[in-house]
Amino acid sequence: MQSPSGPDTSTAIVAFSVKGKGGGDVSSALRARRIIQRPAFLKFSGVRIAPAFFTSDAEIETLIAAVRGISKG
Repeated sequence: MQSPSGPDTSTAIVAFSVKGKGGGDVSSALRARRIIQRPAFLKFSGVRIAPAFFTSDAEIETLIAAVRGISKG
């Protein structure tokens, strides 16, 4: 995870990268799974997501499972 974790500097936006994968590739793979996000290229090549109070635990688990699958190739 690339986002700051301190309460003074964190927001609902989470940025992360997948080792060995470009941000554009991860973004495309998540988009194919209907997971809404944006690629991030400013300081690293990764993806940004913005979970909100209405994001369900099931949706977070779906994202985690998708990222695990992408990381395994």
